[in-house]
Amino acid sequence: MRPWLRVSICLFAVGCINTNVQRLDQAVRPARSPDSVTVLVEKPQQPYTVIAVIESKGETFTGTAMIKSDRRNLTGEVIVYGQGQSF
Repeated sequence: MRPWLRVSICLFAVGCINTNVQRLDQAVRPARSPDSVTVLVEKPQQPYTVIAVIESKGETFTGTAMIKSDRRNLTGEVIVYGQGQSF
């Protein structure tokens, strides 16, 4: 089998991920370290504002004939505290 064909098949088998970010607020904020970002499972009790919505869709092909697929969707909100508004 030709090397470029092997690489193409491997990349196709790994899957495709598509991420969409919808910005709701255009304010420029200082960059933060990824270690300082908290990932929440539930909505916080204190006032916050949603500044962006992130949606990620992935599809991974499985099986020798690449007929079956495993789809995974993930949606999240990017928030800042203290604003008191939720979109």
